[in-house]
Amino acid sequence: MTKKAIFSLFLLVILVSASVNTLTEAAPGSRKVFKAQKDSNAQPDTTTVLVDTNSTIESDYLGVGVQWDNSDSYDFTNKQWKMIYDRVSNMNTKFVRTMLEATDYFQGYDKKGKPIYNWNTPDMKRLYKILDYCQKHNVTVIIGEWAKPYQGKDGDPVISASDDPRWAAIIGDFLHEMVKKRGYDVIKYYNYINEPNGSWGIGESGDRFQIWKRGVTNLHHILIEKHLEKKIKIVGPDSTGQDEWVDYTVDQLSPIVDTYDIHRYATDKDVLEGNIESVAQSKRNYILDHDPKGSKKDFFMGEAGLIDGKNEHDQQKRIGSYEYGVLMSDYILQTIRGGQAGAILWMLDDAMHNAPGSTEERPLLKEWGFWNTVGSKEEQKLRPWYYSMSLLTRYFPQSSKTVYASETGIEQVRAAAAIKPVKNQKKKGNTSQSDLSVALVNNSDEERKMNIIVPGVAGHSDLNKFVYTEKERPVDRKGYAVPKEKLKNVSLEKGLKMTLPAKSMIVLTTMDSKSKVKLSKDGNNLAINKNVQASSTEYPTIKPEKHITDGDNPSEWISRRDLKQSVKLDLGSIRKLNRVKLNWGTSYAKAYSIEVSSNGEKWSGVYQTYGNEKQLNDVVFSPVKARYIRVTGKAKSSEYGYSLREAEVYNVKNAPLSELPPPPPTSIEDPLNDWSKAIMHSEFVFDNTNADVIFEGDTSRLKRQDTSTQSVVYHVENISSYALRVYFEENLDGILNIYTSTDLSEWSKSDWKMDQPVTTKDDWKRTVLKPSGTIPEGTNYMKIEVTGGTIPWAPQISEVKIN
Repeated sequence: MTKKAIFSLFLLVILVSASVNTLTEAAPGSRKVFKAQKDSNAQPDTTTVLVDTNSTIESDYLGVGVQWDNSDSYDFTNKQWKMIYDRVSNMNTKFVRTMLEATDYFQGYDKKGKPIYNWNTPDMKRLYKILDYCQKHNVTVIIGEWAKPYQGKDGDPVISASDDPRWAAIIGDFLHEMVKKRGYDVIKYYNYINEPNGSWGIGESGDRFQIWKRGVTNLHHILIEKHLEKKIKIVGPDSTGQDEWVDYTVDQLSPIVDTYDIHRYATDKDVLEGNIESVAQSKRNYILDHDPKGSKKDFFMGEAGLIDGKNEHDQQKRIGSYEYGVLMSDYILQTIRGGQAGAILWMLDDAMHNAPGSTEERPLLKEWGFWNTVGSKEEQKLRPWYYSMSLLTRYFPQSSKTVYASETGIEQVRAAAAIKPVKNQKKKGNTSQSDLSVALVNNSDEERKMNIIVPGVAGHSDLNKFVYTEKERPVDRKGYAVPKEKLKNVSLEKGLKMTLPAKSMIVLTTMDSKSKVKLSKDGNNLAINKNVQASSTEYPTIKPEKHITDGDNPSEWISRRDLKQSVKLDLGSIRKLNRVKLNWGTSYAKAYSIEVSSNGEKWSGVYQTYGNEKQLNDVVFSPVKARYIRVTGKAKSSEYGYSLREAEVYNVKNAPLSELPPPPPTSIEDPLNDWSKAIMHSEFVFDNTNADVIFEGDTSRLKRQDTSTQSVVYHVENISSYALRVYFEENLDGILNIYTSTDLSEWSKSDWKMDQPVTTKDDWKRTVLKPSGTIPEGTNYMKIEVTGGTIPWAPQISEVKIN
């Protein structure tokens, strides 16, 4: 296992809508019959969330942290510092980001060109108050500088370029002073420029990424020179609104950047539609796929907040509403589900920063915090979102393991979970003791009935239940969250039923209680470390059994590029099972089936899907007894082979049957604007040039990039006819070929005939290709292939119709 068990199953922790089917015996090689058991049209009365404690998303979670900067203007009194410390301690966060300016300690250069430092300026003394707390309480610190150093707050720059090596040298001296001389060894990360993709981060003209890249490279060399490279990790890109900077950083700076982060000020729509989770999952996948050491590197949200409601003074006026706390809870749960290793909440205290437009006559603060230390008594009170965030900082703590929680299947209702093994415990048999936390958020306008099932939990447990709603937020005399109730003797394996109010969050946890959960070692995953056979492998040195059932999700099996490929799992003996979970890689199966067998010869279908768009599929069907499970891919999301990271098999009591997916289409009309209609394609490109000149207004056609053989495949049940509109210059015979198949295993050529060609312009012609004879009964797949010829830009396919 790598350091992080590893972004698991669950980059995208999404419970795919899936069909559940009765078993129908079929001889080997014959066509299987699948009968749907359950229709998914009706809204379930109770929604079940399955928590798999052995399916790790992040094995060493950094935690939910806060932005805690020294104040721009205020020297707090001892009483004020005591209040701040007490509130941070209640949050129990172990993850803090603090930013400063080099001119807080850097005073320019002397006549010999040597930097002048003052480590005891008012700004530095404020910073030490923060660092002293973090050092005493073992809080991990990200530290950095907003932008290149200026002579004064509004003066001319001392250093005019963000990639000036002198700035990296100044930072190196700063870190040497903080870490080696003053002993702040909790400083673990350095953030070179806040949001460098913006003009406020890098103000000079030019390619901002390349400027930042040069600056980061300078800093890397300085850390090595000062022997700090093993103590301080460089974090980046720290971009906001341009997530492609993660890709650039992975591709160009992965040997230098140790940890990845982005900022996201989300709209309400982003949160409600689950876009935070999608972005996190997408970028985490990119890191895993393209950085050779990506599975060992953290990826977190460097600043987290909501943008709707922000005014021209950079003030978020909604922080006083309880709804802000619900939305931010949803936001943070999505970062967990999407595979991030932590998140930094923007921000702790209004008093940290002056707002744009602030003057001595009319002072303004950035209003984003949990309170305002220098405000009125009312402003010093804790705002509602402190309540919900403090639950997540406390009960999803640093060093916990975030684990898989299935999707609810209801829009705007999400769950996340974490475990924290008890230290220095004496393990008994196959079980170990851990703390467990499960958070559920409901951003919808209706209350929901929930059932929480945690397979592999032995016996009964006591849980604290915290509730965050508009009218119900139990607190102690300081305003800190206390449990609404203590749940006794709960059998999590059988399920815990409850009501999740509209616009609310509930946290269930064993932390702060005497009770722990007893977890089986494998979480009842019947497939862990079991034998696997694959129909093929793209890389002969990669053994499927070493990757598909090893519990290490970044590792993966990759098949050859043929459409029909399969893997067979051997559980070792006949077992009762009702659930299969598949964590695909980037090249996932868009169509596949799951079959079971007691002897490996006669197979029964339990599931099939035709329109999968998820990398994580969690399928529950009626219980069966079987030794072998076979997963057969029939359509891919890419031109490459299938990639499967992990397959898990369970028998889960009380788990609801998965929902019925849509059946395969009986007809297709593809205007070829995208790949949404095809089940597989090679390296065709979409061409929109000369639409009005040659192609009669058609703005998207399919063509090759070169004269190599290219193809596209469609799935339609019982194909009887087709019509392809094609533009061409040369003869199409032998260049455009059509093949059909019943099950993807064998292809037969389908002869076509063409309508009378119509000349458009410049020797281009348009025609429609149709079958010249009868298509065999039971044909379900059609492949269009373009091969040979002397020019890559012709022919061009304009439209495909299949019935």
